[in-house]
Amino acid sequence: CGERSFGKPHNLASGERAPQLKKIEAMLAEAARPWAYADGMAKRMYHVERLAFCNPAQLQGIIAALVKDAQRHGRRVK
Repeated sequence: CGERSFGKPHNLASGERAPQLKKIEAMLAEAARPWAYADGMAKRMYHVERLAFCNPAQLQGIIAALVKDAQRHGRRVK
């Protein structure tokens, strides 16, 4: 594949947004989706170029959308 963690926010482990970013990372992994998927969500939902640029309220909205997606596809939500 060669995809590595391309697109993964560099600020994943620090700051007030870290728990939200880690939750998004776990949900993407559960759905077998790349970080680019979350970047696309940020762009469509908030007109923000990348997930890394989202504020906490926007990240919460992306989490909510990922929860809905998981429910739609029959994945468990923790």
